[in-house]
Amino acid sequence: MDVKNKQLAAAIELYKSAETDDVREQAIKIIEAMADGGDVSACLILGVNYDPSKDKGFLERDESKALEWYKKAADLGDAKGANEAAILCFRGSPDVQDKESAAKYIQKAVELDPENEVYRKNYNVIMPKEPEPEPEPVKAAEDDEDDGGEDDTVGAPAAPKQESEGERTVIEGDDGDLKILNIACLVIIVACGVALFLMGMLVTYLIPFLVLIAIVALLNVSMDKCHITVTNRRISGRISYQRLIDMPLDCVTSVGTCAFGGVKVTAASCRCAFYLVKNADEVRDAIAGLLIARQENSARPATVVYQEAVGSDADELKKLGELLDSGVITQDEFDLLKDDIIGG
Repeated sequence: MDVKNKQLAAAIELYKSAETDDVREQAIKIIEAMADGGDVSACLILGVNYDPSKDKGFLERDESKALEWYKKAADLGDAKGANEAAILCFRGSPDVQDKESAAKYIQKAVELDPENEVYRKNYNVIMPKEPEPEPEPVKAAEDDEDDGGEDDTVGAPAAPKQESEGERTVIEGDDGDLKILNIACLVIIVACGVALFLMGMLVTYLIPFLVLIAIVALLNVSMDKCHITVTNRRISGRISYQRLIDMPLDCVTSVGTCAFGGVKVTAASCRCAFYLVKNADEVRDAIAGLLIARQENSARPATVVYQEAVGSDADELKKLGELLDSGVITQDEFDLLKDDIIGG
């Protein structure tokens, strides 16, 4: 362990064991001096302990100071600091909210650690979405002169469902089919039938054989012709067993995936499964974006960003000290584990 980490550990221990505010202030100043000197671990410890959104920290929380130290860690090339800075800028109090800075720092976090799933999820939430182009107005076709011929509208398809004023279609689900599944099941059924016939066991296993055929037929009935349409106000379409659904977006609580590349939409009182949607990922992303926008516009927005589990380094060091005192771990093991905690 290098000199800075030893000093940092000592400062943490000093703060933890302090009995007066003056001693605690002295410990914080030591950590701040190390952070000003370029110690990333010190910057993160200050950010986490000043951050009011964390479970534990300094006696006096300060959101502005937390953001300052997160940014310092990010500027030193730390992905975790960039992610935490983006979260505070995105959903912090009005004093620190800055959507442009949030996008900048989450972009930096992903660039520094592109394999981190948490950072990539936050990127999808925080990065501003490109506005969708307004649909072009449909020009009414001029009435043809009556030439005594047949009515041109005879046999024309029915007009699509009219959307209410201010409602727009966000995405349409492309219908899939069961061809590949049916071919595979047909091959299995034929192979099983031939094998049972050659072994003279077809009559014995006739009932399981018919059950297999019935299962394939049931899959076709339940999953065929599913369709989903998502607007900025509702989710509608045809779900399993060709049942029609029209669900207000305000009732939707979550969206997920279901079997055979489908989209599962959960509301307070039901779950709807749209099977065999070719562009299922795009549909799920679109619905998730609408739910996030609804949360941001509500009077009491819910937390939609993802955070890594962050605990207090001082608490971890305290636990290690107790293990050392009780003889569970050796001094060498204590030093090695302490290095891992301080090193982040």
